[in-house]
Amino acid sequence: MSGKKRSNRRSKARIRGIQWDDVPGLQHARELWIGRRYSQSLSMFAEAVRRHPANVIALTDAARAFGSRFEFAEAERYLERLLELGGHRADVLQMVGQSYRMIQRPQRAREMLQKAIALDENLFLAHLELAMLYERCHGLDEAERMVEQALLLQPTSAEARFLTGRLQRRAGQLDRAIVTLQTVVDDEIAHWETRVRSLYELGQLYDEREEYDRAIEAVTDAKRIAGQHAQTLRKQAEREYTDFCSLLATLTPADVQRWRELADREQPQRVALLTGAPRSGTTLLEKVLAAHPDIVTSDEQEAFAKFIYPAMLQLPDDQSLQASSLTDIETQNWTDQRHRYLRYLEGAMQEPIAGRVCIDKNPSTIPLIPGMLRLFPEMKLIVALRDPRDVVVSCFMQHLPLNSVSAQFLTLPGVVDRVIRDAEGWWRLRAIIGQDWMEVRYEDLVNDLEGMVRKTLTSLDLNWDEKIMDYRQRLRNEPVRSPTYEAVAKPIYRSSIGRWRNYERYLEPFLDRLKPIMTQGGWD
Repeated sequence: MSGKKRSNRRSKARIRGIQWDDVPGLQHARELWIGRRYSQSLSMFAEAVRRHPANVIALTDAARAFGSRFEFAEAERYLERLLELGGHRADVLQMVGQSYRMIQRPQRAREMLQKAIALDENLFLAHLELAMLYERCHGLDEAERMVEQALLLQPTSAEARFLTGRLQRRAGQLDRAIVTLQTVVDDEIAHWETRVRSLYELGQLYDEREEYDRAIEAVTDAKRIAGQHAQTLRKQAEREYTDFCSLLATLTPADVQRWRELADREQPQRVALLTGAPRSGTTLLEKVLAAHPDIVTSDEQEAFAKFIYPAMLQLPDDQSLQASSLTDIETQNWTDQRHRYLRYLEGAMQEPIAGRVCIDKNPSTIPLIPGMLRLFPEMKLIVALRDPRDVVVSCFMQHLPLNSVSAQFLTLPGVVDRVIRDAEGWWRLRAIIGQDWMEVRYEDLVNDLEGMVRKTLTSLDLNWDEKIMDYRQRLRNEPVRSPTYEAVAKPIYRSSIGRWRNYERYLEPFLDRLKPIMTQGGWD
């Protein structure tokens, strides 16, 4: 122990002072990350820290990159080193707090930000970050106090005004919220994403007031702005759809059976995927199931899609995805990615799976199902379904972070296309995979929550537990990653069924296109 202490003292002695400059290598590491060369990027971030162990920017960038890659232990190690260097400084604590929020450690983020404000009450960003964290876990009074202080420090901040408008809407102060949010929309200096979020917020507000034409107008304006930044993502979406079609054209029940045979040598895992179209009840079902003592859930993590699947396939850009691409994955790679996937989810959930059923809740991942079944042939599937008309309207009206899925939701025709593709893709997959899947209809979930949850538990080989119906108690202070975090904390309302009728005149031109999947799904 004494030797270790001496070593720590020598290490600290080598660090003579905090540095804030953007050191060589960091910009290249960032470029590699943007280019999806993640392993090389992380190596460069780590090298920058090794060369500049007292540099705040190097430590911060490394922590955020490793956290984004689900390497949470390494990310937290960098942040702890930063605290050793500058934990007595408010500006360092502010950066550490923001970083903890970015790597999915909200409680630790709040702790650091509160310490920063205690040292310097004039930190705008610390107040704004705390306000966002409190709002996310429904601490509206605390959020209001923090954002008021942020506005005193920076009255022109578009981000603080947006959050003020959201809090006003959530408090029922709708007229005030309209005025506040409109100032952000009209602010041409504001970041485009902040203006977009303000327009979506206005859309939700007008929807609550049953002013549906104004709601559509606000959301359409938001999508017009966002669409100017979505061209690359639209192209990515088309590539992903082409790959899915290519895979479906070659996939057979024999392939899936072969994957199960190849997996016999490995210890089976209790894993499940909860998917379906966005706004189909996946978040509600996940939060209810999470109250079961033998279930642990992961909320919309990108671990598989962004990191595991590409590492499994190692597919050249010019090669199409086929069933053989999955079957031919080398055994060691397959084993490594299974362990890595579980480790990533445990890191994100901040708890071990410990033999429980691990549910990966990820809407819009129908095209990824074959890949997930190759990784875990024992995986059970829970697919949420909903009246396609309600799905189209809800996806169009809901603000979602811009990615290759939500980029398809920037126009009503785009939403309709994606909803049809997902429905048809699932029905084709369902016939191929043959077993270990269950469909949960949103309408049944809303009308008979307990009954549908019981059926879902049976499909997971679990018994009923009375703790399940206390799920809303758990949500009071629990942060939710899903964009629908506000709605899931509210009581269940049946008025969400048939919501599409409020926007029928906008949806009417697309009803004929939706009719085949409505008929096949039994919604006509």
